[in-house]
Amino acid sequence: RILEMKKVLSFVLVLSLVLGSFSMAFAAPANSGKLSDIAGSANEEAITVVNDLGIVTGYTDGTFKGEQAVNRAEFAAMITRALAIPESALAGYSATTFKDTTGYGWAVPYLAFCESKGIMLGDGNGNAMPGRTITVNEAMTMVLRAIGLTNNSAFLVGSWPANYVTIAKNEGLYDDVDAVSTVERGSAAPIIYNTLHV
Repeated sequence: RILEMKKVLSFVLVLSLVLGSFSMAFAAPANSGKLSDIAGSANEEAITVVNDLGIVTGYTDGTFKGEQAVNRAEFAAMITRALAIPESALAGYSATTFKDTTGYGWAVPYLAFCESKGIMLGDGNGNAMPGRTITVNEAMTMVLRAIGLTNNSAFLVGSWPANYVTIAKNEGLYDDVDAVSTVERGSAAPIIYNTLHV
């Protein structure tokens, strides 16, 4: 069941937090604590949690900037952090077969990790499109792949994106996610939060 896969992901997160003092998988971000621009937001709890865990973090000026668009490279980094992959492990992902990463050197380990695990497949022509704003359909697909749902899964019925969207809706991943086609930081937070807390 999808729910069981999510429980496994939640277990991984909890284990990482418990062992955090040893593995440093989640070092407290420099800007952890109260963010100045999230009070009253429907996603305040989700934003606070993912910020404090270092998954979708605020900025050094204490803001979160929830209206700012999230590109595909940034979402790959968020997914990787949500899976509690320590920076030391990412050292092994120094190259990717994606051919359009120029200018996104910082993201190569995240893109390479997501590519190697089948979380991000690209456009089929070798491009990750790292600078393109990620769509909600793409984000939902990536989080479901991150918890083990693959294209050949019996859970997937029909064609993309409807097959992934249906499961994401049934599992509550759309809760508190803005009904827009692309992902902003304010929506990325609940997408990740919902995946970790079902």
